[in-house]
Amino acid sequence: MQHLLFKIIYAIFYIFSLLPLRVLYVFSDIIAFVLRDIFQYRKKVVLDNLQIAFPEKTQQERDRIAHEFYTRFCDSFLETLKLISISKEALSKRFVCDLQLLEDLHASSERSITLALGHFFNWEMANLAVSLQNPYKQLLVYKKVENYVFENMMLQLRGRFQAALLPTEDFQSRFRSHAGEKYCLILVADQNPYKHRHKAFWTTFFGRLVPFVKGPEKGAVINGNAVVFGKLTRVKRGYYKNELVLITANASETRRGEITKKMAGLIEENIKADPANYLWSHRRFKFVYSEENARNLIQ
Repeated sequence: MQHLLFKIIYAIFYIFSLLPLRVLYVFSDIIAFVLRDIFQYRKKVVLDNLQIAFPEKTQQERDRIAHEFYTRFCDSFLETLKLISISKEALSKRFVCDLQLLEDLHASSERSITLALGHFFNWEMANLAVSLQNPYKQLLVYKKVENYVFENMMLQLRGRFQAALLPTEDFQSRFRSHAGEKYCLILVADQNPYKHRHKAFWTTFFGRLVPFVKGPEKGAVINGNAVVFGKLTRVKRGYYKNELVLITANASETRRGEITKKMAGLIEENIKADPANYLWSHRRFKFVYSEENARNLIQ
């Protein structure tokens, strides 16, 4: 029954995705207005985060960033819907990938790659666009959605162009089958470590000590991967590009916490370049550093 429901809903979404993006953006504007001005969805969280990150800005400036954030937040959902049916040619025009660094690393080394992203719009489009040109076997780490219909919809979308999908809940067993390959492991590195914050690295992020998950660094060190950060930039509505930054050519040669600290700095730099293009609706500054975290403090 659930599978039948998935098929029906997927068919409806597929038909809806055939609409031009300029039409989908009309829906996005309406949804953004409802979320922002009527329901005020997570408005306090967004404004509190902006207050912490940009205390030097006026309240009016932060309000403008928040207003634009809601537009881009809703755009990202409609753009992700469009990915269900978008052609390779259209995707390549919408998201311009510069993968020269990956091509150079692939040609010069047998090491695999850990490619870290932040929660920048539109990271779903980035994952799909990179898979079109990636010289490595692309592995995408994702968190399962509890709803059967939407979980399968996202699996269908994210795996359109041959990326292998590895759920965080079953990562180790799924990863083993790819361990012997020359792979590019893509993951979002700024997840809030809710359940394991006592094990997280703590480092400075917008002037505050903030926890970062250890997983991206730990896996890269164990496997001796090169580590790359993917900077995402919104060129204009519906158009994006990336820039790859090499953090290390061999993670096993780095100091403990060095990779995570550099990632945090690059994410902060990416945010400052375009503050409205980051996912401010999650509580990135929720946890407060205490002395019990001192063993994992990276400065």
